[in-house]
Amino acid sequence: MNQYIRFFDQVDWIDRAQFGGKGAYLGFLAQCGKDVEVPTGFVITLDAYRQCIMSAGLYDQLATLHKNFTLLYTQKTTGYLQACGEIADLMQALIEAAPIDEDVAEALRSAYQSLESRLRKHVSVAVRSSALLEDMCDASCAGQHASVLGCRGYEAVFAAYKNVLASLFSLRALVYYHERGSSFDDFGMACCVQQMVGQVADDVISGVSFTLHPETNNRDCVYISAVHGFGDALVGGEQTPDSWHINKYLWRTGFCGIADSFVHQKQRYSQDFVHRCVAQALAIEDVYARTFEKSEAVDIEWVYEKSTDRLYCVQVRPAQAWSSTKGVINSVRVYKKSKENKVYEKIVTGHAIGQSIVSGRLVKVTTLSELIARQNDLAGAIVCAPLTNPDWTPYLGCIAGLITVHGGRTCHAAIVARERSLPAVVGILDDTLLTNGEIITLDCSTGERGVIWRGKLAIFVEEYQVACNETDTRQLMLIMSDPDKAWAAATLPVSGVGLVRMEFIASHIGVHPSCVYHPEKLSEEDVNTLEDRVTVGGYSSVREMYIQQLKDGLRSIAGAFYPRPVIIRLGDFKSNEYRLLLGGASFEAFEENPMLGLRGAARYVHQQFTGACALEAQALKDLIVQEGLSNIRVMVPFVRTVDEARAVAMLLDSYGLTRDLAERYMMVEIPSNVILLEEFAHYFDGFSIGSNDLTQLTLGVDRDSGVLSGYDERNDAVKWLIQTAIQKAQKLSKPIGICGQAPTDFPEYGEWLIQQGISTISMQQDAIWPFLARVQKQQEPELMGSCTHVAGQEKRA
Repeated sequence: MNQYIRFFDQVDWIDRAQFGGKGAYLGFLAQCGKDVEVPTGFVITLDAYRQCIMSAGLYDQLATLHKNFTLLYTQKTTGYLQACGEIADLMQALIEAAPIDEDVAEALRSAYQSLESRLRKHVSVAVRSSALLEDMCDASCAGQHASVLGCRGYEAVFAAYKNVLASLFSLRALVYYHERGSSFDDFGMACCVQQMVGQVADDVISGVSFTLHPETNNRDCVYISAVHGFGDALVGGEQTPDSWHINKYLWRTGFCGIADSFVHQKQRYSQDFVHRCVAQALAIEDVYARTFEKSEAVDIEWVYEKSTDRLYCVQVRPAQAWSSTKGVINSVRVYKKSKENKVYEKIVTGHAIGQSIVSGRLVKVTTLSELIARQNDLAGAIVCAPLTNPDWTPYLGCIAGLITVHGGRTCHAAIVARERSLPAVVGILDDTLLTNGEIITLDCSTGERGVIWRGKLAIFVEEYQVACNETDTRQLMLIMSDPDKAWAAATLPVSGVGLVRMEFIASHIGVHPSCVYHPEKLSEEDVNTLEDRVTVGGYSSVREMYIQQLKDGLRSIAGAFYPRPVIIRLGDFKSNEYRLLLGGASFEAFEENPMLGLRGAARYVHQQFTGACALEAQALKDLIVQEGLSNIRVMVPFVRTVDEARAVAMLLDSYGLTRDLAERYMMVEIPSNVILLEEFAHYFDGFSIGSNDLTQLTLGVDRDSGVLSGYDERNDAVKWLIQTAIQKAQKLSKPIGICGQAPTDFPEYGEWLIQQGISTISMQQDAIWPFLARVQKQQEPELMGSCTHVAGQEKRA
C-alpha cells in the first residue's frame, strides 16, 4: 500500500504521527498474536488528511478560523459559546464541501476493494476516527470525533471518511483540545476502516475492560462492563451495563476471580464468557508491557459475536495514569461528613465516579437544548440528565457535579467526569425524587455506590502527605464491614484486613438466620415477605438466599484484598440486635443486658441457634474451596471459657471449616482470655484484642451507657491485660493484633502498642493516613512539613 493506506498488520504502531492514536494501537493489537483477535481493516493515514487539506487550499482558512475560535473562547464574553459554535460549523462546512484529493480517493477505493477480496463483496465496515491526540493516557478524546457504523460499498465509506474528517473541528472537539492547550498544528485525523462485528445488534455483546479499577486506580483489578447490542449504547449511556470486578492474582491461580458483579438478569452471561474477557484483557496488558517496556494499565473496547463465538478487540488505549503508593510521597485528600450533621434524607444512589463530596443547586435537563438554554444557571450547579453525549462537553466546564439516570462506569458522563475531576453519580435509574432547583449533596466518598442527599451537608476536607514504605505499613490492617468500599480500601498501604464484621453483612440481608430452619414459627406476613424475596432474587430457598448473600458481601472484601489476609469474624449480634431482623421477634427472648447475654461462642453452640453458625461456616467454606479465596481467616468472638473454645472448634470442624482450610483466630476481649491464653491457644492460630469489650469487662462499665464517662483503654488495668496478652502470645509464637477503637481515638495508644510488640493494628479506613502521618512525623522529623495534617477545617461542601 502507499503512504495513504496501511492495513493493520502493516502499521508501525510507534508512529502515532502517521496513524493517530486508535490506528497505532490497532496496529499494535493486530501484531499481538493469536491471543488477541482484531477485526480486519486498514488505516487512512494522517498524510492523507494533510494532503486533502493542502490540495483543497484549506490550511490557511482553517488556521485563521481556529485562531478566532481561540480568542473568543479565551475571552468568554457574553454569547461566546454560540459564536464559537458558528466558527466550528464553518470549519466543518469547509471540510465537507472540499473534494477529497484524487490520489487519496483512489487509494481508499483500492483498499476497500482489497478488503472485499479478503472478506466478501460489500462488506460492512465501521469508519472510526484516529486523531493525532486521541487515546492518550491523560486525554482519551472519548466520543469527541465521529464514528460511522455499518457502511457498505465504497461510496458509503467515502462519505463516512469525510464525516470523520469534519468532526475534527466540531465545537466539542475544539473546546476539548483548547482546554488541553493544543495548538492548530496539533490537529490531525487518521481514520480506521474496520470490519463490522455482527450484522445485527441481537448478535453481539459489546463491552469495555479496564486492567485497573477505574475509580480507585487499583491495579489488582480487572473491571469489565457489557451490554447486549452495539457499543454506542454502552458508551452513550443509553443502557446501564452489567459489570464485574475481577482480582488478577486470584484469576491467575485458576479460579474465576470475580470479587463482585452487577448483572441485571441472571444467566445472561456464562462464567466462561467473563473468563475469556479477562484473558483477553490481561493478554493485551502483558503484551503492552513487553512492547513498550513499561507497566501500564489498559482500557479495551471489545465485541463478542454470538453466532461465531468469537471475541474481538476493536480498540485499546492506556488507562488513567497510576502510580504505586509504596516508597513515594502521597498527597491524600480525605472527605468526611461532619458529626454535627443533622439527619439528612438519602434520595437515591448510583455508581460513584470519583471520591469527593460536593453540594449545589440541582439543574435538571432532558436535552442539550435545555442545557444550552440554562447556561446562566450552570455555574456551581449539579446537573442531572437522562444521559450525556460529547456535544454536551462544552457546556459542562463550570458545573460542580453531574448525575445521569442511565449509564455505568464506562459511559460518556463517567469519562468526562474523571477527566475533569468532577464528582458524578451515574445510573441512578430514577430521577423522579429529585426536584429542580433544590439544594442537594452529591457524595462519592462512600465507595462503589454514590449517594445523593437532600440539603447541604457539612464536611471536613483533610489532606495528608505521607511517604509509604513496607516498614511503616506492614503492621497496619483495616477494620471493614462495607463491601462497597473494598476496592478503594485495598489501595491503602495496609497488609490486609484485621476484622470483617460478619454481622454487618447479615444486617444487610435483614433476615434472622433461624428463619431458614424454623419457618413454622414465623407470622404469615413474614413468611410472605420471605417468599417474595426468594422469588424476586431467583433463589431456590431461603437457605440459598442467605448463604449466597453472605458470600456476595464477603467475596467483595476478600476478593479485593487477595492475596493479603482477611480475617472474618463470625457474627457477633446480641439478642436485641437479632430481634430487629425479619422474624427476629419469633426467636429471640428479651434479655436485660444483651451485652453480657447470649452472644459469641455461647450462641454458636446453643442448640437453638447453632444453625446460624452452620450457615456462616458454609459461606466461608464455599468461598475458600470453590472460589479460591485462601486469604480468608476465621475469627471467633466472645469466647468465655476454654470449654466453649473446644466446643466451637469441634463445631467448625464438623462443618468442614477446619484449621487446615483456614487459620482460626480468637477475640481477646474478656479477662479470662488473657488469664488462660495458653489454654485457649490449643484451639486457635492467632488472637485479636477487642479493646472495647475488654475495657468494659475489666472496669465493670457498660460501654453503651450514656451516663458513665471517663473510662477507656488507657486505664492501667486494661493496659496491663493487653501487655500481658501480647507477651503470652509472643512466647507461644502466635500472632496477636488489636481491632478496637483505641489506636484511632488515642494517637499515643498505637505507638504504645507498637512498643509492646503488637503484631498488627487494625483501624477504620479513614484513620490510616492520619496514623501514618503521626508515626512518620516522629520517626523522620525532616519530613515534618510533608507528613502533617495540613487542612481540616470544617466547611460546607
